[in-house]
Amino acid sequence: MLEYNEFCGNYYGTLKNKLEALLKYNRVVILEIDVNGAENVLKSLDCVRVFLLPPSFLELKKRLVNRGTETQMSLKRRLEKACFEIKNAYKYDYVVVNDELNSAVNKIKAIVQAESLHVKNKKYKIDEILKTVF
Repeated sequence: MLEYNEFCGNYYGTLKNKLEALLKYNRVVILEIDVNGAENVLKSLDCVRVFLLPPSFLELKKRLVNRGTETQMSLKRRLEKACFEIKNAYKYDYVVVNDELNSAVNKIKAIVQAESLHVKNKKYKIDEILKTVF
């Protein structure tokens, strides 16, 4: 396991071999993990962390209630966990407000595009060109 964590009574994790198989082919991999999982991944991989922020805490509560999947106790736990998570948003590279789905998706696509152009991700191309200098 690359990372695993308990979240509100359920266990989630990321298999290291599955992730490595995708990265081997230079695939963009997006993991949906909590802040503890993100910190564990950062220990093993050079990665970009994007925090999805709700438009407001009230909207987050409304979304959870409208799903109809939460008991009063699980709703309370999820909201407490969300508060903890939001306090850790400052540790991330980017923050995207998840106010409208298409807008949030486009912002994440823009981050992926920008990161693909970062000099650290173009080192191979720079080195390739420099090898051809006479």
